[in-house]
Amino acid sequence: MLARTLNRVRRSSNKRVQTVNKRCYAYDASNKAHQTIHDKVTNNKLVLFMKGNPEQPRCGFSKAAVDTLNREETQFEHVDVLQDSEIREAIKQYSDWPTIPQAYLNGEFIGGCDILMSLSREGDLAEMLKKEK
Repeated sequence: MLARTLNRVRRSSNKRVQTVNKRCYAYDASNKAHQTIHDKVTNNKLVLFMKGNPEQPRCGFSKAAVDTLNREETQFEHVDVLQDSEIREAIKQYSDWPTIPQAYLNGEFIGGCDILMSLSREGDLAEMLKKEK
């Protein structure tokens, strides 16, 4: 389902969108930051790694991601990467994705702001959120 949805997002977007659909991350259990990230991703249905917090996002992309999730009326965990430089760098390694924000749903990396917005526009994000972990 997720792969089919993400392929549709790639085709429907007028921007070149790169997506990742994998559970195999660059996870190093001996790295404390990786362990923290892995615990958050695997123990929560929806996690947004962002700059700032949902009440006060500290970048436009993080704000857009929060606004998108709020429009879907869904609860999510967040991690403010500006509070911990190790987490900020490790999340990029963990997902092999260079930018923040990053969203994870049911343990899988969804993508950043642009992908969340595309999934929401197409109605696919609401469908994905309905599924139980």
